[in-house]
Amino acid sequence: MKNALTFWASTRRSGLTKSLPMQTTAELIANACGQGGSCAQYLHNTIVDLEAEGIRDRNLWHLQALVAERIKAKQAA
Repeated sequence: MKNALTFWASTRRSGLTKSLPMQTTAELIANACGQGGSCAQYLHNTIVDLEAEGIRDRNLWHLQALVAERIKAKQAA
């Protein structure tokens, strides 16, 4: 038996997700951490990997900036 780590994202039609304000999303990401590491690091790695493929997503970069602000504020406190 082997272990596997999976990530699942539902579609909007599924009714399992709801839109959150960007500020709320950033707060959740800045504080979330699991067995696979921090959600903030996962977001950063995603952005870096997309950039390496020539894909720049301004919304993800904006979210990254908001997350970074929250982490810096938490570290300063």
